[in-house]
Amino acid sequence: MSPQPTIIPTTSIRPLFPSQITAIAPEPQITAIAPEPQITAIAPKPQITAIAPEPQITAIAPITQITAIAPEPQITAIAPEPQITAIAPEPQITAIAPEPQITAIAPKPQIPAIAPEPQITAIAPKPQIPTIAPEPQITAIAPEPQITAIAPITQITAIEPEPQITAIAPEPQITAIAPEPQITAIAPIPQITAIAPEPQITAIAPEPQITAIAPITQITAIEPEPQITAIAPIPQITAIAPEPQITAIAPEPSHAPPFTPP
Repeated sequence: MSPQPTIIPTTSIRPLFPSQITAIAPEPQITAIAPEPQITAIAPKPQITAIAPEPQITAIAPITQITAIAPEPQITAIAPEPQITAIAPEPQITAIAPEPQITAIAPKPQIPAIAPEPQITAIAPKPQIPTIAPEPQITAIAPEPQITAIAPITQITAIEPEPQITAIAPEPQITAIAPEPQITAIAPIPQITAIAPEPQITAIAPEPQITAIAPITQITAIEPEPQITAIAPIPQITAIAPEPQITAIAPEPSHAPPFTPP
């Protein structure tokens, strides 16, 4: 605020003085300095601090897929990645765990349970048969080799390759895809589109360098803008206050003869 002009009683000033005083009036131009509030309008620079979201770029780590997306406009098309999360059904692959039921084939020991053939030895009563020479028919029992024909059970053992099914266990690596939730973290990529310079993102392949983007904190170094506030020395303009010397004009009445009304 410029100092208020000193009001001097007209009774003590000759008509000549007011003209000089009004000539001082241009001081209101000092008030024209008021545009300095526009300097405060620089406050929007906090929008520069709004660049801080770049830390979200560090969340882009999964951008390895983005590298192929050079046409970043397609990056927005990446949104379907949530469908990748739909891969979650892979836990159904873990549902293959029933394969342990294949191990339930272990009952194959029951095949040795065919040992009941000793019951054939229970035929021992056949010693009575020796009196019945027809025992050669006992040799006809030879069909028991058909029991050996059960040997095809070896084909059941051939089922053992199922352990290779257990080799599917690597599917847990599929569950390792779970990190895809980080892909969902890419959602902030819309902000990346604001980073038009992303063409440099193609150089991101060594994404570890993306973390090197951290120096963005140097952007905060832009804060020196507070030096703009250093413009505050404008108060030196108020130093124009010496206008009080205008009040020093007051002594002039001492040079003026007493004012006599007409």
